[in-house]
Amino acid sequence: MKILCITGMPCAGKTTAINFLRSKFSVVSMGDAIRKEMKEKNISEDMREYSTDIRKKDKCYVAKICIPELKKIQNAEICIVDGIRNYEEIEEFGKFYDVTLIAIHASPKKRYERFVKRMRTDDNLTYEGFIRRDINELSWGLGNVIALSDLIIQNEDDDVDKFREQLITKLKIDKQK
Repeated sequence: MKILCITGMPCAGKTTAINFLRSKFSVVSMGDAIRKEMKEKNISEDMREYSTDIRKKDKCYVAKICIPELKKIQNAEICIVDGIRNYEEIEEFGKFYDVTLIAIHASPKKRYERFVKRMRTDDNLTYEGFIRRDINELSWGLGNVIALSDLIIQNEDDDVDKFREQLITKLKIDKQK
């Protein structure tokens, strides 16, 4: 099975891409795997803090807990993995699968506009706080992953149809699927 690993900074458009790709492929979410583990282990720590802690101990840990989910997917030629944060995760997946790393990119200014509009409960940061949050995510190795991506898809516009067309074209997706 080939896996398309999606990465990018917060609010770059990863969720929009995943929601579109979900209609065509199975999706394994690294964030969902962390949430599931936290629930099973009755961990009430903030997910961001927990993710940072486990990645400090083992940079491949989240990939490792996703591999059983990938193994459950039968007869799929392609699967999407959402939430790559460091290159070690790519290397872990590469032990078992043919991996293509795809980064979704948008400028910090555009991402902050989206951040303010999405109104999640943890999205109450100033622009400076947003940049500090970016720096924290970059400390996990996210910048390396983006720089080493096989494909970078720009998402600077707010035109969802245009973004979907880019995904279809760049990923060579059959529109009829």
